[in-house]
Amino acid sequence: MDFVEVINEKVGSCEVLLAVIGRSWLTLREANDARRLDNSRDLVRLEIETALRRGVRVIPVLVGGARMPTPDELPEELSGIARRQSVEISDNRFNEGVSALITVLERILGDTPQRATSSHSGDQLGPGSRRHRFLPTRRVAIAAGVVAVLSLAAAVYYTLTTQVFSGATTSVAELRRSVVKISSESPDGRRRTGAGVVVKGKPGDLYVLTAAYVVEGDPRPRFTFAETPNTATVARVVNIEGDDVGGFALLAVSETPPPSSVALSMKPSQELEVGDDVVVIGFSAAGGDWAVIRGNFVSRRGRTLTFSAAIDEGFSGGPVISGGRLVGLVTGMRGGFTQAAMSESIQTYLGSFAIRGNP
Repeated sequence: MDFVEVINEKVGSCEVLLAVIGRSWLTLREANDARRLDNSRDLVRLEIETALRRGVRVIPVLVGGARMPTPDELPEELSGIARRQSVEISDNRFNEGVSALITVLERILGDTPQRATSSHSGDQLGPGSRRHRFLPTRRVAIAAGVVAVLSLAAAVYYTLTTQVFSGATTSVAELRRSVVKISSESPDGRRRTGAGVVVKGKPGDLYVLTAAYVVEGDPRPRFTFAETPNTATVARVVNIEGDDVGGFALLAVSETPPPSSVALSMKPSQELEVGDDVVVIGFSAAGGDWAVIRGNFVSRRGRTLTFSAAIDEGFSGGPVISGGRLVGLVTGMRGGFTQAAMSESIQTYLGSFAIRGNP
């Protein structure tokens, strides 16, 4: 089951959806400078949109000094959220805000359970019985859920603003040392831009892995390293799986690479769960600096992984990273989703050249 189906199922079965809105919720932008909220494939947008469409109660929760958006600031599919009553939770009045939210949830969900009867006719639960002990327990459960949601939202916000990846302290700047920009020319003379991943980074012995179609037909593609963006290094094509749509190409350079170029550690793709956060590093086909796209793991079929990350040609052959480690290599786009070869396939391919990826 892919993540879109999971969203439809889970959101459709819930009674209330909490839409946590921070100060950058309206303005957060992707690498192509498009607003994240305008991306119809963004999973947060999909959750809210699905809830509104299916009549699920949506409560906007304003955090970090955020304000309620107006209808004209939102995509048409989300404009309904602007008419919902919001709850504000501020840093200096956190307890009061959470308490107010719990009260709202209790009112929506019903603050009394169904009246129960014993096996004896007319013998209803009275004071001091289980019914009266249930209310505090229910409030505790709701409170725990609210705190969990707010904690998760805070963690996501921290990730987005500090560019630190969950499960590792690897920053984007550090990861760029393991990614190169690749320029090549197709047999018909068309210039191509893609990305590659350093898989062996010793001085004088550097190997880079990319998607086959990024360099197919060009025996002398060029690298550009993050530390030397104005210097192109000519590469040699060691091997290319040209007949495979999702095939790999192994490139090598004999020139001494920048001293910080290191092989990216790998993570078994089998550890991925639907919805896990990932980032894809590459380059806009229109030009410009390094770009980072964030997305989520959607599905696995054969050796192909699918992610909800909107990319263009410049990300072809680039890394899909989870927890600071390589989990896949971009091999194309399909239906607006990113497709990648899994890290296990990468390990097998590199093994045939006696190159062992970093664990």
